[in-house]
Amino acid sequence: MYINSSLKKYLSDLAAKLPAPGGGSAAALTASLGAALISMVANFTVGKPKYAQYEKEVREILEKAEKLKEEFSNLVD
Repeated sequence: MYINSSLKKYLSDLAAKLPAPGGGSAAALTASLGAALISMVANFTVGKPKYAQYEKEVREILEKAEKLKEEFSNLVD
């Protein structure tokens, strides 16, 4: 399972003359990284008084982003 291996191994195998991982796996990894970045921004925003009026919406975004991160991570393999 690539999702549990090192990034170095994944990239090495991706560059090698191997049938897997391929483009679909790389796309899933990229999507998972994007969702993780959305989660990071949401985590930095939650609880800040300056953004209190958006708290509910940001928490919903965080929940969706975490689910997407997990789903895309599972597709890496």
